[in-house]
Amino acid sequence: LWRGETVDDEELGLAGASLGPLGIDAPPAIVGGKSEAAMAVAARAADGWNANESDPDAYARLARRMDELCAEAGRRVTRTVQFFDRALGPDVRERLARFEEAGATTVTFVLSEDTGSEPVRRLAQAVL
Repeated sequence: LWRGETVDDEELGLAGASLGPLGIDAPPAIVGGKSEAAMAVAARAADGWNANESDPDAYARLARRMDELCAEAGRRVTRTVQFFDRALGPDVRERLARFEEAGATTVTFVLSEDTGSEPVRRLAQAVL
């Protein structure tokens, strides 16, 4: 659909489904995971790779492996690290800098509390 094609899929109940002429690029495909298989798929076919990792040293090891897999595939991917709010601590800014040094291009903060503004306030105080 994102390529502007018409899709028929009986199982999904789609007949002639189309988004029409979009005039925009398709969203990036991001593959998440720390397993060798998931990382290999990301290196071969995705626009980006995402890992849920709160330890910058462990992320650095994964990032080095992703470098190897991307080199084998002859391509590069963006890198995102997921960081859960329960992993925030007094050293969060230092850890974020270490993720950047390890090659993370984006950090996604995942708030485990889904109500109210308090989790957002705590996150902002910790990282800004």
